[in-house]
Amino acid sequence: MEKNIIGIDVSKKYFDSVINGKVLRFDNDSKGISKFVKSIPLGSHCAMESTSTYGYKLVYAVQKASSFAYVINPLKIKYFAKMGLSKTKTDALDASLITRYATLAIKDLVPYEFPSESLQEAKQILTSLDQLKKQRTALRNNLEALSCYPLASIDAIKSIKIVIAEMNNQIKTLEDKVSKLVCTDYADMVDNIKSIKGVGEATATLLVAKTNGFKGFESSSQVSSFFGCCPRVTESGSSVRGHRGISKIGHKELRTRLYLCALSAKKCNGPCKELYDRLVLEKGKPKKLALMAVANKLLRQIFAIAKSGQLYYNFS
Repeated sequence: MEKNIIGIDVSKKYFDSVINGKVLRFDNDSKGISKFVKSIPLGSHCAMESTSTYGYKLVYAVQKASSFAYVINPLKIKYFAKMGLSKTKTDALDASLITRYATLAIKDLVPYEFPSESLQEAKQILTSLDQLKKQRTALRNNLEALSCYPLASIDAIKSIKIVIAEMNNQIKTLEDKVSKLVCTDYADMVDNIKSIKGVGEATATLLVAKTNGFKGFESSSQVSSFFGCCPRVTESGSSVRGHRGISKIGHKELRTRLYLCALSAKKCNGPCKELYDRLVLEKGKPKKLALMAVANKLLRQIFAIAKSGQLYYNFS
């Protein structure tokens, strides 16, 4: 039986969808989403790009209406468009493009699965935490800049210090809340990951939250790619020898945390220390390169422990 595939291009105020070969536009609100769901056949397969938070209500409504919803990595659609030598980009054309991609890849697509309620809340708090920390850094920089004036404003400095102190309290409260929410469903997994030398509770909690408890990952290589820690090589023929590094496609904060964990792991984690010493002392590789290799080693250890459900020392 042929599947009814509907490609959807989602934006903040509206979304375009291809229904029975026609591109139709709906408002991206409760009324528009309800109208869309009523206009599609039962059991339809709706595919859309991941567009921040703008599509989650639509995904939820589609699934609730007994249809299937797929959230696709935007990079896949981007390169699919390049393969077709597409020269024009509009919302309507994007919806058609997503429909064509989903039609070809439908066997490999996996319906979107919402995390548990506690994990959903934890992710929202993590997003807010990220913004709060950036604002705190900006205020600290402002405070430092004010201190450089020969006659610095006491009132300005006092006001900024009060705000920073309050932000510190809020950040600590939210971090504790995230830890409790993640441990609601994944307490054992967090404890097991923490048993790896070099990995702390904050990193373990963040990893579990961002990966939905590592659901949908079949290998450590997929996890490494997800966070942008995998090597990226650009070579072609005899003349192209591009810069070698990591892909950096993924969560920047987690890459930073893993890098900091690697600084500790290269001293106290046996396999990581052995890898670091071999790369730096024996092969003469740059220290930063060796640290990223250690970070990838940590990810492999973390993935193995998360999937096994056992403490790390049981494998040592």
